[in-house]
Amino acid sequence: MRITIIDDEKPARDELTAIVKEYCEDAEICAFASGEKALEYLVDEPMDLAFVDIQLLDMSGIVMAKMLRKMDNNVRIVFATAYNDHAAEAYDLEAYGYILKPYEEHKIEKLIIRVQNELAQQKDIVKKLSEKTKHSLGHEFGSGREKKLAINTQKKTILLDIRDIVYAEIENRSCIIHTLHGSYSCNYTMNMLEEKLKEYSFFRIQKSYLIQLKYILEIYPWFNNTTCVKMKGYEEVVLTVGRGQVKELKEMFE
Repeated sequence: MRITIIDDEKPARDELTAIVKEYCEDAEICAFASGEKALEYLVDEPMDLAFVDIQLLDMSGIVMAKMLRKMDNNVRIVFATAYNDHAAEAYDLEAYGYILKPYEEHKIEKLIIRVQNELAQQKDIVKKLSEKTKHSLGHEFGSGREKKLAINTQKKTILLDIRDIVYAEIENRSCIIHTLHGSYSCNYTMNMLEEKLKEYSFFRIQKSYLIQLKYILEIYPWFNNTTCVKMKGYEEVVLTVGRGQVKELKEMFE
């Protein structure tokens, strides 16, 4: 588990680091005394969990949390503060937790266990997906023939290798097909595209998204009890699964 602690008070940083280490010995912990230093490092280093002091010297912890959200939608943010009058702001940001100083170890323990369970569940789902899709796709493309999808764009026809299609989406009433090598706009409706690809390993996770199952990297819980998928080559894109499709998607991997 990758964890960051952002607090301008060294005693608080050290105490929280020690508590986290006690309940998660293998955690990779990065601690920072300022929001600026944290952002410089975290821009390229995704975290599973972030403890953020609400009152930093160089910026508000609320601002810090908003910037973390823009950099990584998946990070779980826990506010750490000596005051309890910021709970409403934390709620608006859909914070993962809110802990008060001095720290109560049992509350931090519960947070750590909760994250560990979520990460283990995600890992298990991805493993099942990999095993199942590997089996189902073994005979699907086993003939060695390349399967193509023709799309008309800018007065020419492009032949896309179906096995390279990662996902498709409806954006501003246009259908965009995202592949391992680039994205293409086409004149298909999502229903038309779904029909053309129904013989392959595609799944309609909601009315605006059609994904190829073998390229799912993660299936993970998100805000407001929603579920999302992370796709190969498009790791920064958040694709939400419709509530009606969640059960079917999970049953495919059980």
